[in-house]
Parts: sequence; structure tokens; C-alpha cells
Amino acid sequence: MIKFRSIVLKSTFSKRMMLTLFTFATVSASAMAQTEQPFSVTGNLEGLGNQKVYFSTQYNGQELKDSVVAKNGSFTFKGTIPGMVFYGLRFGQNKFLGLPIDAKEKIKITGNVDKLNEAVITGGKHVAVWKDWSKAWTTITSRAGVLYKMMDSIAKAPNKDRKYVDDEFVKLNDRLVDTVEAFVKKYPSSPMIPFIIIDRFINYPNPEKANSTYAALAPEAKNSIYGKELGESLRIASKTGIGVTPSFKLPDREGKALSLASLKGKVVLVDFWASWCGPCRKENPNLVKAYAKYHDKGFE
Repeated sequence: MIKFRSIVLKSTFSKRMMLTLFTFATVSASAMAQTEQPFSVTGNLEGLGNQKVYFSTQYNGQELKDSVVAKNGSFTFKGTIPGMVFYGLRFGQNKFLGLPIDAKEKIKITGNVDKLNEAVITGGKHVAVWKDWSKAWTTITSRAGVLYKMMDSIAKAPNKDRKYVDDEFVKLNDRLVDTVEAFVKKYPSSPMIPFIIIDRFINYPNPEKANSTYAALAPEAKNSIYGKELGESLRIASKTGIGVTPSFKLPDREGKALSLASLKGKVVLVDFWASWCGPCRKENPNLVKAYAKYHDKGFE
């Protein structure tokens, strides 16, 4: 059985996720059955010089990367997309700009490469929604940063009580949920909103909120690229959540096919993990202990 897990903000705001504005949702092939249309992004940024500008996105089941070389701070990137797709632009090694781009748009970016948060972006009809969300998200992550510093301080002084920090993380997680719900109400038709729901409630599973916010979307948002992906994710989740487990077969340790149905009548734990996953491997000894303790009682 595959179940959603409730993840509080302490996990959501791991240091690895401080770049979450540039984590891109993957769009299924079925969601992409639309006619591709051209778009262009033209930029003029002080301090960019002749560096490369990298464009990244994920859709149609694959990650797409491309780049252009700027000349005296100016660059033009062209491509085709079937609807609004979220791109991440990287300048150099650590300068990023998130950019929602829709079909047929001609977007212009002006400003300074060292102050991308102040860049002027025109020609993109979804940029205002993204900037609004980015502002709200920055407020939340700033508070998370303060709490992480407090956690580091507690780690150096074990006698300190960490209950306050834990409680504050819970409050901040609630604030994040409230913020997403507020954006759904504010922009129910925007194709940016399903992207945000996927990033917050699918990538960090919160099935209850994922379903309720999806239900509140206007048809235009549900029919967008990310709206279709969100709907498909929820449809799949409804079949693999708590309830009757779908039948499947997988090879056992000897390579022989083992069906879940063959274990009927036993308490079965199905754990999917990857060999490169450090936390997964650390948890394995606990699974071995549980198996040794309860195997005689029907645990598989």
C-alpha cells in the first residue's frame, strides 16, 4: 500500500529546498496534447556581459535544457510550447530567475544580473501572479531561516528546550497552507496556481489540501498544462491511497515474480526505496528488526 505522508515545515523547508522556486513540476504526456506555439524571451541585463543564460523546464515526461550566449548583456531565446510552462533561468552559477511563459508571448527582461528580484519583466501575462507568490514565499522562507538558526543553536546546547521551535514550525506550515488557499481564491483561473499546488501539496504530500484546492480552481486553470497534471496526480493517488490495494507483481530477491495477492491474509509492508537514498538505507535496520519481531505473527 502506498500512502501519503504528512510532512511538516521542518522537512518542507530543508536547506535543499531553499531553491524550491526553481523546482519544476513534471507534466504528463497526456497533458501536452495541444498544439505547440512559438515564444521568445529577450533580455538586457547590466553585469551579464557575454555569459551563457541557461533555460530549464520539465514537461512531456522529460527535462528540457537549453542555453544562449549573451552579447554585452543582451540575449534572445526562442522556443515552442503548448501553453503556460514554468521556466527557470540561470545566469552564471548561482543567479536564478523563475519565469512563467505562455504560448505566443514575447517577454522582455531588463535590469541588473545582480538584482534579478528587481528586474522589469514585460510581455508575460502570468508574471504578476508569480511575483505575488514569490513575495509571499520569500516571507515564509525568511521566517523558516530564522527557525533553522534557532535549531542550530539548540543542537549546540542539548539542554535547551526545542519545543518552542517545533511549535513555530507547525505554525509556519499552517501559514503556508493558508497562503496557498488564499492564492487559489485570489487567482482561481490562473494556470500558475495548479503549478503552486503541485509544488506545495503534491511534491510534499498533503492529499486533503491538494484535493480541496484543486476543486476550487476555475475550469481555465483545471484545463491548463499543470491543471491537467494535477488532476491526473489526484486521480492516481485516489487509487493508491488508503483502501483496497491494486494488484501487482514484482520480482523477489531470487528474481521470481511475487504477486501481492499471494500474501493475502498476512500483514504486508510494501516499502519502495532507492539504493542511493541515504535516509532510506538508514531506516533499513529498523525494518529488519520489525520483520524479525513480528514475522511469526504474519508480518511480511
